[in-house]
Amino acid sequence: MACPNGLKYDLFYYFNAGEEYENLTEHTDDIGFIEAVIDEMIENYPVDTSRVYIMGHSNGGIMAYRIAAELPYKVAAIASNSGPMVYEYPPIAPVPIIHIHGLQDPLIPYEGDIVGTVNVPSVETVIETWRLVNGCDPNPVEIYRDDSYGILGKRWDCPDGENDVELYTYAEGGHGWRYDNDGYSATQLFWDFLKTRRNPLSLQYNDNDSVSLSWTSFGTHYFYRVDYRDNLTSSEWNTVTPVSQFPINWLHWIGDNVGNTGMRFYKVTGIKKYIASVTPSTITKGSSDVTLTIIGHNTSWAVGNVSVDMGSYVDITSVDVVDTEQLSVSVNVDSEAEYDRYYKVVITTTEGERVIKQDALFISE
Repeated sequence: MACPNGLKYDLFYYFNAGEEYENLTEHTDDIGFIEAVIDEMIENYPVDTSRVYIMGHSNGGIMAYRIAAELPYKVAAIASNSGPMVYEYPPIAPVPIIHIHGLQDPLIPYEGDIVGTVNVPSVETVIETWRLVNGCDPNPVEIYRDDSYGILGKRWDCPDGENDVELYTYAEGGHGWRYDNDGYSATQLFWDFLKTRRNPLSLQYNDNDSVSLSWTSFGTHYFYRVDYRDNLTSSEWNTVTPVSQFPINWLHWIGDNVGNTGMRFYKVTGIKKYIASVTPSTITKGSSDVTLTIIGHNTSWAVGNVSVDMGSYVDITSVDVVDTEQLSVSVNVDSEAEYDRYYKVVITTTEGERVIKQDALFISE
């Protein structure tokens, strides 16, 4: 078990869970931090990479949702207590969700509210978002009821039985963690839900002593790498050769002979396409030309329509494809734009592919 903590800002500790947390945390890359923690655990401990779970309370639960939205290839399921999703971009792949929330929560209200400066949606809005992403039935079934404590559990079933969404509410509950003395254990509910979930990665040994790996793609936002090592004492992973990166939708890889290797451990890494650079990174008000370099780009981007967003004060006047890895963007910075601050860059294609770079463009006088 790994227990990372957010950084302290003024009096409170926060993860950068999206929305206004971007500003509260000074744009800290907590997605990169959590991904590094997961990788560190995998490198040094006998981790079943298909059973990595995220559980959090309050802002930690809100962060769990962002991890599910941005790192679906890393986690098998998430559990959130008193923390709905505020991340402003829609999830791109199904992830099983379990959420517990008190109906009298004074800090993060069940109905949603402006909490400090963060716009927190209602829990029901968040559950509906994930129900749609996971392809679950619109009509939930009751799975738990304890009228003496006002506890109600509901589940939205999915056709595959893997990506269900569960919500538990307690009528008099506040913002705390629910223990056994309150009629049920949040910890036990979470574990019962999480422990049966696995990432959609499968391994099959074949009659010719080869191995087949297959997994469900997380969409065009990612490309993939397969690595292996022959025992848990080995500290180094070996990248599968001759192929190392896959811009794929579904892949079946036939490995080399494994008959005499004993135990071989595999991991599949989904590498998110990202904006590697913005040149120049600093511009002034008025018109400018900016070049964006993208990693993980492929030819479908070059022939598709691409839109770029740099915030409400930066008008995009044209977007031209230089090659499969670069876009040339003409921008006009509004006179009302704030000086000396960063703006993030978002690229979206007509197919829904999206890459984001935080703190990408600095506007100066």
